[in-house]
Amino acid sequence: VNQLAINREDKEYQTRILMLFGGMVILFFAVAVSMQVTNASRRIRADERMVGTLRAVGADEYALLSCYRLPTIIATAVGYVLAAAVYLLMYFLYPIGFPQYHLWLLAVVLVLAVLNALCVLLGVRGQLRQVLGKSIVENIREL
Repeated sequence: VNQLAINREDKEYQTRILMLFGGMVILFFAVAVSMQVTNASRRIRADERMVGTLRAVGADEYALLSCYRLPTIIATAVGYVLAAAVYLLMYFLYPIGFPQYHLWLLAVVLVLAVLNALCVLLGVRGQLRQVLGKSIVENIREL
């Protein structure tokens, strides 16, 4: 039995698994961003009358953006906490066969969560600018 060949096959197998896992993480990241941007955009369109009213009393873009910032950050934070909890639960419940050197994935998922929040905030800002592009009277008259 050639030990070098076995080690090489194990390394290739682990690399393929990590690439598959990375692809799944990227896919879920894209879906999460898409779902949150769509939800926030739908909420802004539904709140168009309120946005027009707030603009009429002097609210600027920053004030209106802050109305949608907190729910976005909370949703992202809750998602990260749940993902970390499931990961750590699996790590401690199945120590045999669960790679111990993959705890760095929690940091990677945290970075992705922050990127998710930033992408969603950019999407919200874009949708809000579309609403702000209309006149205040059109915003209030909506619906």
